[in-house]
Amino acid sequence: MATNFIWGPDGNLPRIEEHTKRKLDVLKNYLDVYFDTVVRNPAQDRLNITLVDGFSGGGAYSDGNDTRAGSPLVLLNAVEEATVRLNEGRAKPLEINARFIFVDDEREHVAALKRELRGRGYKENDPQISVLEGKFVEHLPTIMAEITQTQRKGRCQSRSKMGPRTGVKLGHWV
Repeated sequence: MATNFIWGPDGNLPRIEEHTKRKLDVLKNYLDVYFDTVVRNPAQDRLNITLVDGFSGGGAYSDGNDTRAGSPLVLLNAVEEATVRLNEGRAKPLEINARFIFVDDEREHVAALKRELRGRGYKENDPQISVLEGKFVEHLPTIMAEITQTQRKGRCQSRSKMGPRTGVKLGHWV
């Protein structure tokens, strides 16, 4: 375990390092482009997606006198922001049905993440958010089975003036 990223029971946040800031910026920018790309069709009204963070940490960092969102919060915020951004000017509203799975193998990190989520208004029993303690590799088979089982079996249908219905499969895993 890296000793520079420890979320303890006292609620103190670890200091964010420059490479982590850059990683989180890349993650946010990737998700912005991803959502803009997969939801180009204005007839699409729903996107089902499961976002998995296998090494989630405690959810936030200390950045001087500020708090900086860690990867779980970056994922949650990216979905909220994409929903608002992608619905601007749409005649047919888009729903992003996101499921979040956060895994960390340190009990203190899991407790810190749950504390951070509660502090930001997320409910502990939110069916869209799972926070799991343990090694990611040990949880992976169950996570993959859940994603496979819950993927949308239907398709988003759009009608073209030039031809028949076309289907776009909506199950995604990032």
